[in-house]
Amino acid sequence: MKSAGLIFVLFVNFLMLSCAEEEDSHNIPVDIEEEQALENPPDLNIRVDPRIELLAVVQHFTTWADKNHTRFDIGYKHDIDDYFSKYKNHSAVQKSQLLTNSGFTYDAPVAFVLYHNNPPDFEQIVPYSSYLIIRAGGESNLKDFAEKLRAFAKETNFMKFFDSKKKFYNHLQNEIIRNVGDVNYIKILEDYYGEKKHSYNIIPAPLFHSGGYGPKVSNGNEEDIYNIIGPHNYSSGNLSFGDKEDILYILLHEFSHSFINDVTEKYSAEINNSKKLYEPIKDKMQTQGYNNWQTCVNEHLVRTVVARLTLQLSGESYKNLIINKEINNGFIYILKLDSLFEDYENNRVKYPDFKSFYPRIIELFNSLL
Repeated sequence: MKSAGLIFVLFVNFLMLSCAEEEDSHNIPVDIEEEQALENPPDLNIRVDPRIELLAVVQHFTTWADKNHTRFDIGYKHDIDDYFSKYKNHSAVQKSQLLTNSGFTYDAPVAFVLYHNNPPDFEQIVPYSSYLIIRAGGESNLKDFAEKLRAFAKETNFMKFFDSKKKFYNHLQNEIIRNVGDVNYIKILEDYYGEKKHSYNIIPAPLFHSGGYGPKVSNGNEEDIYNIIGPHNYSSGNLSFGDKEDILYILLHEFSHSFINDVTEKYSAEINNSKKLYEPIKDKMQTQGYNNWQTCVNEHLVRTVVARLTLQLSGESYKNLIINKEINNGFIYILKLDSLFEDYENNRVKYPDFKSFYPRIIELFNSLL
């Protein structure tokens, strides 16, 4: 299915690229275009999203963009300046700046726009989550921001600009589609977790930083999950979101969070009973942005699954290389989890899904106290 060393190489490359954007850019303000959009891989939607681009354009004129948008001098930035500069003091930009100043940043505004349909209507289609309401300082702030984004989209004829960039967007989408290929990684993930989501979406965002975001939008029992990724490098006018190894690691890692995080949240009280286990690895975890035990547990579990899938796809030696790399990065409980997850895989009648197996994970952490 894959070459022997793929998942390990993919894993190492992603860790290196997610730490910092590639600094060595030729700064050529020309972006490659492609005429036709390729067909998406099985069960996976890969597309540039007008809601994300609307947000990115508005943020482009705020202080958020100074340090948190891509540093590559892409032609797309120049086109945005040419088309939208006269609207740089629009109420949507001012509202975005106010929300940025109050801490409505990183994943929050990205998730927020996905609760709406496409511009220019930009109507709310799903109730806002309590997480977003808290992050924004109240639902009224979210509704006000949506109204101002809607006005910005209509007054600037945003979709005219978006449609004029279809060939550029096609090139970005097609690069990722080619890298994913025709392997059904979604089925591999769903089989492993014993659960299906409503949709799986990878959104290339040319203005965002390389690290990306992994929001989800829930509507009743349906859950749409997203990987929103920024460019990793830019050379000779070619904006790239990473090679095959990078894309597949992002896919396996980030989509796994959508299966794992909610289960951990359900068992948060039980997980916190073992929070003393955070102390020996606290320094290494905090340098990576994992500032509490529950988040640390999620990262351990996600990385364990990536290692277990590596065993399936590339063999034991490469799985062990990943395990050792993770231990060096401070994830010292992954070896025990690796053995435990083997029991999960060998007893799927008893454990039809990851949720039913989770109490065993709690037991393991308690046994390590």
